[in-house]
Amino acid sequence: MNRLFFKNNKLNFILTLFTLTLDSAAYVGIAFFMKTLMDVAGNRDLQGLIQLLIVIAVLLPTYVGVIFLRRFAKNRFLERAARQYKEACFEGVLKKTRGGFQKSSTAQPLSMLTNDYNTIEQNLLGGYFSIWNCLTQLVLGIFSMLWLSWLLTIAILLVCMLPILVSMLFTPKLQKMERQVSQRNEGFVGFTKDIFSGFAVIKSFRAEKEIGALFCRNNAQLEGVKRSRRDTADLVNLLAEVSSLLVEIVIFTVGALLAIRGVIAVSVLIAFIQLLNNVVGPLQRLSPLLVQKRAAQALVEKAEKLLQSHETRSGQDASFREQIRVENLTFCYEDGAQPALKNVSCSFEKGKSYAIVGASGSGKSTLLNLLMRQSDTYDGSILFDDTELRKISEESLYRLISTIQQNVFIFDDSIGNNITLYQSFPAEKISRAIRQSGLDGLVREKGEAYPCGENGNQLSGGEKQRISIARGLLRDAPILLMDEATAALDAETSLMVEDAVLSIDGLTRIVVTHKLQPDLLRRYDQILVMDRGMLAETGRYEDLLAERGLFYSLCRLSGIGVSESCA
Repeated sequence: MNRLFFKNNKLNFILTLFTLTLDSAAYVGIAFFMKTLMDVAGNRDLQGLIQLLIVIAVLLPTYVGVIFLRRFAKNRFLERAARQYKEACFEGVLKKTRGGFQKSSTAQPLSMLTNDYNTIEQNLLGGYFSIWNCLTQLVLGIFSMLWLSWLLTIAILLVCMLPILVSMLFTPKLQKMERQVSQRNEGFVGFTKDIFSGFAVIKSFRAEKEIGALFCRNNAQLEGVKRSRRDTADLVNLLAEVSSLLVEIVIFTVGALLAIRGVIAVSVLIAFIQLLNNVVGPLQRLSPLLVQKRAAQALVEKAEKLLQSHETRSGQDASFREQIRVENLTFCYEDGAQPALKNVSCSFEKGKSYAIVGASGSGKSTLLNLLMRQSDTYDGSILFDDTELRKISEESLYRLISTIQQNVFIFDDSIGNNITLYQSFPAEKISRAIRQSGLDGLVREKGEAYPCGENGNQLSGGEKQRISIARGLLRDAPILLMDEATAALDAETSLMVEDAVLSIDGLTRIVVTHKLQPDLLRRYDQILVMDRGMLAETGRYEDLLAERGLFYSLCRLSGIGVSESCA
C-alpha cells in the first residue's frame, strides 16, 4: 500500500527532497561562512568582509524562497498521500462482503483511518523527509570535514558508529510496541463506541458506576501500553544524546590538540564546530527516526492485511426469470452448534408474495439473510433460476434484491438524502416511494431537507422505519425482502405500508412478519411456517387454519383471525 502515498504525487515528493538538500547545503555553507569570516577578521581584510556580506545578502532571499517552496511541496504531498491512502482503505472496507464485515470489529477500520494514520503520517511520511534531511546534512557535513581535515574526520566517524548500533538494537522492540498500541487502541475505540451506542441501556439499568470502572480499566491498559512505548522511545533518544555528546567531546579534544600543534588553523576548528551540527545532530535524530519509521511501516502492513482478510466474492451475473429455489438448506452459525436451519426446501416464484412466520428463533431471519448471501457456508443449494447463489457476483445479486430490515441506520443528513442514499433518482419515483412508505405526511410537514440527526435522533422509530421502507421501494428491484420491517409502526400505518407493498405489480415479495393480520395474510400467495429451523407448514391462509396445525396455534396465541376463519 506504500504506492498509494506516491500515486500522482511523485513531483511533490521529489521537490520536497530537492529543497531539503538545498537546505542542508545552506547549513554547510554557514560553516564555511564562519571560516571565511574568521580568516577575514584575522587578516583585517575590510574589503573581503564587505564582499562576504554582499554574497550573504544575495543568497538570503534565495534561501527564504527555498524554505517556502519546501513547505508548499511537502504540505501538498502529505495532503494527497492522506487522501489517497484513506480513500483506498475505505474503498477496501466497502468491498468486503456483508458477512465478512459483520464478523470483524468496526473498531479496526476506525482506528486504521484515525489513530493509525496519524502515526503513519508523522513517523512514516514525515520520516521520509526527516531521514533524508539527516542523511544529506550528514553526507555534506562529512565531505566538508574531509576537505578541511581528514584526520579529525576519521576520529569523528569512528565514534559515530555508536548511535547506529543503538538503532539496530531497539528497532524490533519498538515495532512490537507500536503494534501493541494499535491493537489496544482498536479495542478501546470499539469499547467506547459500544458504551455510547448503549447509553440509554446504561442509564435505565443505573449501571454508570460499573461501566465507569470498566472504562477506567480499559483506559488504564491503553495508556499503560502507550507509556511503555514512550519509555522505550525515550531510552533510545537518551542513548542517542549520550552518543552525540561523546562525539562532541572527541571533536573538541582532538581538534584542540591539532590546533595546538599547528596541524589545522583555528578558523578550521571553528568551521568543524559549526559542521558538528551537521553530523552530531543528524546522528542524534537518525536513530529514533529509523525506529519510528519501521514501526509505522508495520501499521501500513497491518492495514493491508486487514483489507485482504475478506476478499470480495466474484461470480457470474444473476438472472431471475422464473423462481428462487431452496433445496435441502442447512446452516449453522458456528461449527458444532445447533443448526439454525435444517433441510429447508421451498420455492419463490416470480411476481408472487410470500409471508414467513414463526416463533422467535425459528430461523425466519436466517433464511432471509442466506438469500442475501450473508454466508456461503451452508449445505444444500439456493438457486436463482438455475444458477447457484454461491456462483453469483454480489453486485449482480444486489441489483436483483432490495431489503427492508427492522434495524434501521439513519445518516446525519436530510430525509431526502437518507431515502436516496446520495444516488440520483427521478423526482416522480422518489415521490412514489415516499407515498407508498407512508412518509408523505412527514415530508409535507417538515420537507425533504429536514435534518434527521445522528442515527435519526430527530425522528421517531416509526419515521425511521418508513425511511428504510422508502429506500427499499425506490430501487425498483424485482425482489423485495422485508424482515419485520413494520414492527416499529402502529397498526394503521403498518397495514397501509404492507398494503402498498402487496399492490406493486410484478414484484416478488418475501416478508418475515410477526403480525398475523388476516386481511394481509389472505393476500399472500403462500405462507411459510418455520419451527426450530425447519419448514413446518406451507400454504394459503385459510388452508393453514383449516389444518389446525402450528400456524393455527400461532394465530390463537396472537388472538387474531381464528374465530372468524373457523366459524
